[in-house]
Amino acid sequence: IQMMAFAFATSNAINDMTFYRYRVINKSGSNLHDTFMGNWADVDLGYAKDDYVGCDTTRGFGYSYNADNNDESNLGGYGENPPAFGIDFFQGPLDEFGRRQDMSRFMYYDNTEGLTGNPEVAAHYYGYLRGFWKDGSQMTYGGNGLHGSDPVNFMFSGDPGACGIASGWSELGNGNPANDRRFLQSAGPFTLQNGAVNDIIVGAVWARNTSNAQLGSLCEALTADDLAQALFDA
Repeated sequence: IQMMAFAFATSNAINDMTFYRYRVINKSGSNLHDTFMGNWADVDLGYAKDDYVGCDTTRGFGYSYNADNNDESNLGGYGENPPAFGIDFFQGPLDEFGRRQDMSRFMYYDNTEGLTGNPEVAAHYYGYLRGFWKDGSQMTYGGNGLHGSDPVNFMFSGDPGACGIASGWSELGNGNPANDRRFLQSAGPFTLQNGAVNDIIVGAVWARNTSNAQLGSLCEALTADDLAQALFDA
């Protein structure tokens, strides 16, 4: 894996972003079947233990926002009007047919032990890339995504009301207990052929609204991500 990080000095929101290009080369001598490639983040948005996460599947964007309007400054937080942070999966890997793979899973877990906590063995890591909990069950719609009736590939894919009316499944709308969230975006499954070279590009977006915290910051992050997408497309 080769990686280059870069940024731009600008007068707009792109000034608060960083970008990462990963070149992944399969030198194993073998084809790797049912491959997933994922981008992982432990956001720690100021004070780490009051975070929510979610995703926008149309943008390929995973994000974190504060669970309330005040991020405990006495515990390392931002205080009032905390920012939001997200990662855009601009360019995913190529499959064996040369087709570009977009974000096909968004998964979270907590910095804890237990069923929805930190992975411990290889099967847990691979399971999270595939959208499965540590007990082998697939994430499901509603609540905290555990042991429901409707399997899904994207956690908290609804709009918590960032730029308008709330809709769909979100942590805020569901009233989940906040915690130290980690999340990952993955693409797959596909066959990674021997000798294959993949360039994967992601962008990290930070935005802060000082008059309408929490959801206002998330709205600004989504708007900033559109700027980043336009930059990437150009």
